[in-house]
Amino acid sequence: MAHIFSSSRQRSASRQLQDPSLQGHPASYTSIIPMPEADINQTQASASPSPKPQMATSSTHLSAEVAEPIPRHWKLDFPDAPLLLTPLLRLTFQSLLIISLGHSHLETVWEISNADERVWIDQKDRLSDRINTVTVISGLMLSSTIGLITTVPPRPSLLNYTEAGPYICALFSFGVVLGGLVVGSTATFVMTKCPQRWFRETLMGSRSRICCTLILVAYPFFSVGLSTIILAIGLLAAAFQSANPIIRNGCIFVLLMPCSLIPIFAWTQSERFHSKVSVNSQDAERLPLHVAHDPNI
Repeated sequence: MAHIFSSSRQRSASRQLQDPSLQGHPASYTSIIPMPEADINQTQASASPSPKPQMATSSTHLSAEVAEPIPRHWKLDFPDAPLLLTPLLRLTFQSLLIISLGHSHLETVWEISNADERVWIDQKDRLSDRINTVTVISGLMLSSTIGLITTVPPRPSLLNYTEAGPYICALFSFGVVLGGLVVGSTATFVMTKCPQRWFRETLMGSRSRICCTLILVAYPFFSVGLSTIILAIGLLAAAFQSANPIIRNGCIFVLLMPCSLIPIFAWTQSERFHSKVSVNSQDAERLPLHVAHDPNI
């Protein structure tokens, strides 16, 4: 090999001396040197076009593509209802849906029920936490009501809740909150073992089943609210019969404090109003600002 390289160099040098056009240029003898096989393979690999990378598709996206269209009875419409009752039915159904499942429409619930198992389990855990929270409140209400029913007031002249009216209200409150506690515990037990197909085809198989399922899930919340209202009415009736003016006047202030939070809570949850305000503000920002030119300035 060394003899071949030396002879090739001598021939290239002689050609450069004979040909004046090649003078001043380096001797090109690399063209006759054989290229190693590894370099040839590397050159071919770099010259060949690289294959296009394939985009990875998540399981949630695939499930959304192959998901069935939402059934008609899942949609928020009432074609058979009278025209005047349609807004009221829609508002009632939407409120029941928000209280029970935490969504304002069933399209999101349909997507979750058709998603992968991980998303479904996560949503079930959130719903179970909501029901458990209401169940704990029901237990506290139950213990408080039992205390009022089974004990004698220490100062009957100040607040006598063993009168006929307050005592009946306490008994009704006890019964309502006890039923909510039982229904909430049952709903939690059922939801922990509820598969996606059973939820779609059985619990939400028709419009009547959807309404019944939403009522069962939302009943613990309604029971706590109704029990609180009934017990508050009984205690207010007992306070109005008190001989102490501070208790008679103070019970009104105590009642107005939680009631004043209702419009505040409604203001924070009014998504439609805030969306309209934000759209109007964005439109106002996009409007061109015209400044009047005063020729006297």
